[in-house]
Order: sequence, then structure tokens, then C-alpha cells
Amino acid sequence: MNEQMINKVTDNLLALMPLYHKHIFRINQRTSGLESAQHRVLGVLMKSGPHSMSEIGRMLYISKPYMTVLIDSLIEKGWIERGSDPDDRRVIIITI
Repeated sequence: MNEQMINKVTDNLLALMPLYHKHIFRINQRTSGLESAQHRVLGVLMKSGPHSMSEIGRMLYISKPYMTVLIDSLIEKGWIERGSDPDDRRVIIITI
């Protein structure tokens, strides 16, 4: 597969994620809001690449304190990494 095809497939899968999550959440009532937000954060990173924590929070309408909880939980699971911006040490960059 070339890169253009991979991007198209990724875009299509990301477009279907809300329907998938809605269906899965109906089946599995034990799924928490934290898990839903984790999937949304991962979706942004998969589609758009690395972003700062504040950018992701703005895109998903998530508060800064809750973003910290989300990012910490995703790091603990080994799904993402936290790094610093070489141009501004105050900015935290999140990558898969």
C-alpha cells in the first residue's frame, strides 16, 4: 500500500470510530468515560501526528487538569510518550 492509500484507509476508520464506540458502549456498560476520552486522544494523534497537550485539549474540548489525567493514563499503558518542545520547554508534546 502506498502512503496515500494508507491515509485514506486511516481517515475512513477514524470516521467510523464514533459509530463503533457508540455500538461497543451499548454492549459493554462497564466502559468508562476515561476510556472514551483516551480513544479520542489517540484518534487525534493517529490522524494529525504529535501535538501539544493544550492543542489536543482545545481540539477535544477537554480541560487542562483532565488532559493531565488522560495523558498520564495513556503513558502508563505505554500507548503514548510525553516529550518537550525544543523551542519552548514549557510546552509538552504528545506522540504515539
